[in-house]
Amino acid sequence: MNLWEVAEYVGEALVFIGVFGEVYAEWGERHLKRLAATSSITCIAGLAVSFAALIGTNEGFNTIIANLNKQAADANSKAAQLEEDAAGLRKAAEDEHLARVQIEKSLEWRHLSDGGKNVLCTMLPSQKGEEETAVLTYWSDPEPAMYATEFRDAIGSCRPMPGRPDIKQAPALAMEPWKPPLKFGVTLEFPTREAGLAESLAKALVANGTQVTVPLPSERQFPATENRLIVVNPRPSPIIPTDRRENMLRDPAKHSLFTSFLKPFPGQKVEVRTCPGHESEQQMFNLILFGALSGDAGWNVGNINRALLGCGEGVFVMVGPVASQRTKDAANALAKALVAVGLEPLGVAPSVSVATCTGQAGEVCLQPSSADSILIGIQAHP
Repeated sequence: MNLWEVAEYVGEALVFIGVFGEVYAEWGERHLKRLAATSSITCIAGLAVSFAALIGTNEGFNTIIANLNKQAADANSKAAQLEEDAAGLRKAAEDEHLARVQIEKSLEWRHLSDGGKNVLCTMLPSQKGEEETAVLTYWSDPEPAMYATEFRDAIGSCRPMPGRPDIKQAPALAMEPWKPPLKFGVTLEFPTREAGLAESLAKALVANGTQVTVPLPSERQFPATENRLIVVNPRPSPIIPTDRRENMLRDPAKHSLFTSFLKPFPGQKVEVRTCPGHESEQQMFNLILFGALSGDAGWNVGNINRALLGCGEGVFVMVGPVASQRTKDAANALAKALVAVGLEPLGVAPSVSVATCTGQAGEVCLQPSSADSILIGIQAHP
């Protein structure tokens, strides 16, 4: 109870006393005129005190109501801010999910659609000679090699061997090591006299979901060929050759994307090895990778100081020959994460190698230290 409320009660009491005194003086003895006057003054004073207290009390109530309104407004503002923050977090989560879906889709191996197979079968004229049509790819990456096999089989599926219709005559499939400058995607390099056929075939394949291009004469990989060449190149990878690899994982968005692939496998054992020596770029990348694996991803990292037997380029992931299915799944997720953030060399599809140690006495072999562990090999910057 505040002061104004006390004053209001006092004023009301004075009014009661004053009124009572006046009534008593009026109906009682006639000589009590002084009591009547005093009672009237007391009544007036009580009314004045009550009026003043009422004003003060109302002002106090108004102040309390104003404070309550301000608190309610602040609460509404905070609720709106929290809702805005929640909406931002939801959008960030949706964007990250969409990015993961897009990356997952981009990492899927390419395949010919049924329409694409039919186009290859029907639009390419029958072979006049064994080398007229050929499919060329690179053995360094299994994804374009398997994709090239689909092209070869589709073309050969409708080409019976002369005199033996039960046997299909597939075109030649050639594999070569990568040669600079590295190209990407599928290209049709046909002789100049068949430029129109190449353009029509490319349009028909694209219309059926198979992405191919016809390079300009100055951009052909095999400008002197007189055969129809279907060149199946690797898919592009977003790694920046001039950037230090640790910067990939220092970027908050890429760090979050990388660890999101690994979080479904908490406690997974992993060991990291680098090339022999103490090359600074590899050592710093090893340190940042250690933080991402053991921190947000929650993996169990060990054996970080052991060296590889040799040194190539890029990063590889390896499991033992008797690894559990969970370890294999975690290794596949790690391989996809490395590609997703651009830490694999250009053109390399996400893959996990399996150690091939025989266990013979004296054998020097590279493999994880245990069956439930994953080995990451950090090699030279590509």
